[in-house]
Amino acid sequence: MSKTTKAKSKAAPAAQSREEVDYLIGFIGNASRKLTRLEADLGDEVAAAKERAESLALPLKAEILDAQARVQGWCEANRAEITSNGRTKTAGFTSGEVKWRLRPMSVKVRSVDAVIALLKDRFQGRFLRTKVEVDKEALLADVETARTIPGVMVGSEGEDFVIEPFEAELTAVA
Repeated sequence: MSKTTKAKSKAAPAAQSREEVDYLIGFIGNASRKLTRLEADLGDEVAAAKERAESLALPLKAEILDAQARVQGWCEANRAEITSNGRTKTAGFTSGEVKWRLRPMSVKVRSVDAVIALLKDRFQGRFLRTKVEVDKEALLADVETARTIPGVMVGSEGEDFVIEPFEAELTAVA
């Protein structure tokens, strides 16, 4: 098993003057706008390709659904014969097989509050679950106490450096 290592990127030299920083911020703004235009063009092309593929796929999907219904109809009518009177749940054919599978059981609850009250009353909470978790918002509200609790660390995620090039906005003339 080979061990992968992360290649460190070369450190870029820092700008040498205020003018160079101003130029670079402008460059970042221009390049970001070009990138946004490229992404928008790509989105348009993807949307057009998707629309073409969906129009071609629609009749195929309809044909598949029809064929599935016809196969299921025949198999249901001949189920005893093709499953050896129900001893198997699979029937083989030269081009594939069909299967009957039971879906897993599920529970759906309507009127949750009423069901909870009933379970508390009749079954002493036997089918109820209590979830206990740390209230991080309360810890952040009382940072000094939170810092004294073993296992709890309160701190910042760090500092971000943000560059925001100025964007010109067009105003409509009435």
